[in-house]
Amino acid sequence: MNKRRILTSYYQPKPGGCCKRLFRAINALLKEQHEVHYLSVVPFPINEKNCHFHRFYWPEKYTDNYIFWAWFHMLAPFQLLIIGFSKQITHSFSFNATYSLVMKPLCLLMNIPHVLFIRGDKIQSHQLNNRNKILIWIEVLLEGLAISGIIVYGNSKYITNTTLNRHRYLRPKYHSIIRNDISFASPPEVIKNHHHFHISCAGTLDKNKNQQFLLYTIKQLKNNNYTFYIYGSGKDESFLKHRTIELGLNDRVRFMGWVDSEKIWENSDLILSASLSEGSPNIVLEAIAHRVPVLASNIPSHSEILPDSCLFDLDNFETLAMTVDILIENKDKLSSLLDDQLETLAKLDFEWDKKIVSFISNPSDHE
Repeated sequence: MNKRRILTSYYQPKPGGCCKRLFRAINALLKEQHEVHYLSVVPFPINEKNCHFHRFYWPEKYTDNYIFWAWFHMLAPFQLLIIGFSKQITHSFSFNATYSLVMKPLCLLMNIPHVLFIRGDKIQSHQLNNRNKILIWIEVLLEGLAISGIIVYGNSKYITNTTLNRHRYLRPKYHSIIRNDISFASPPEVIKNHHHFHISCAGTLDKNKNQQFLLYTIKQLKNNNYTFYIYGSGKDESFLKHRTIELGLNDRVRFMGWVDSEKIWENSDLILSASLSEGSPNIVLEAIAHRVPVLASNIPSHSEILPDSCLFDLDNFETLAMTVDILIENKDKLSSLLDDQLETLAKLDFEWDKKIVSFISNPSDHE
């Protein structure tokens, strides 16, 4: 394989599935002896001689505001042009439409192929959070300009189709799907001998992840032999803690913050995911890889990969509570739940790293 000089960008490392996959993709490229350059406010946690950090000059602590993003959209295209020409970049990729857009001038001027991997639906997230309609319209326009004429891979049919259906005239050169993989990582024993049954959820604490629905569910449980662990942080953390107090669940619910994911699997008998929208649900895939049973909301991205027995509707938390009560009391039912999802997810045990490297370094081979 010919050595490529590859450029990408992301504003700064943060917890969550997007950065996990981005860093995994970069490491896979480096393993194949490609050279990777990236533009970011701070360095990525990758220490390898062929991985080169290019600083976007802005204070690290002040990136979550409109001023930063306006400045990034104006300045990043010029900085990426300088990097591209000076380092003789041959290929580029992004894990978000924003970065595909700012990469567009370089790709057009140097005729560099660009691949966008869509990880989630930012537009739907803005709608759920009641963002200004004019700002959402601008985001849709920018998204369309970003995907126009490039190669696009979504991590689910739902995310791919939803994104493309928003744009009648601004169309990608080619589009397809690359799902997140799953690598079985632990022995088959799944039921842990905790004194209390450990129920967990993990992810950013916000409306989209819908932890409030899970608090209402927990409140309805008849069996009191449980502890509910909430892993992650986010803008809804204070609200959720206040709601926990209002529901009288202080002694049942633990807010754990961000922790190493291995600690989640070791400490969980059951994972609940009540997301309103997902790209590819990393927490679900990782849980099953570590032999932890999952119940997830019946949304398209979950139903594409999970059997019906693992899904619950979001219109009735009492029904979910009844199901969880049964699982607390019946370990055989819990094992059966895991068996169902292991059979379904066996198809996701593939070499994701090799595929992602091939898609980025030889994009024309897959059109």
